[in-house]
Amino acid sequence: MARNDLLFKILFALQVALIPLVIFAFHFVETAWVMGLLVGGAFVCHVWMEIFKDKFSFQHNLINSIGSIITIGLLLVFLACVEVIIVPIAVIAIIAVIFANIMKMAMLNKHMPEMIEAVDFCYTIFECILLLALAFARVSIIITNIAMFAVIITAVVTVAYKIFFAFKYTDLVSNIKKLFTRK
Repeated sequence: MARNDLLFKILFALQVALIPLVIFAFHFVETAWVMGLLVGGAFVCHVWMEIFKDKFSFQHNLINSIGSIITIGLLLVFLACVEVIIVPIAVIAIIAVIFANIMKMAMLNKHMPEMIEAVDFCYTIFECILLLALAFARVSIIITNIAMFAVIITAVVTVAYKIFFAFKYTDLVSNIKKLFTRK
């Protein structure tokens, strides 16, 4: 496991380190394919992180969530700032990605129904597709917008269902009450 752990952390570092290079390539390189290759590199690192991730490890899930928020968030903020993508949709997509990853971490060790596991898997796939679509954002914005809408919809569904599951089937409400009451 230690070997996969080291590779997982190296892939995380590569994924995050490619983002400043994407910004540099956008401003200083004339051709769009250089930026696309760098975002494609972040996509490949993200996919390999999903492959080497230990599903039950808190540390791997936390690193994966942080990497996904940083990568997708910074790319969407950057592309919204340079007016490649629409700002309100980018903001909604960033918020959806953040909440989906927070709920993934909050409900990590809970046994969830198969339906929500399937939606989580779809969310992960759409997250990867969004990274792939961001590689072609300067070429065709339609693919990126479709991928952003897919991420938003699946994130909203997964977050809403996990909140419903937390209130209905866990003792979340009693734990919150215990935090605010003194004995």
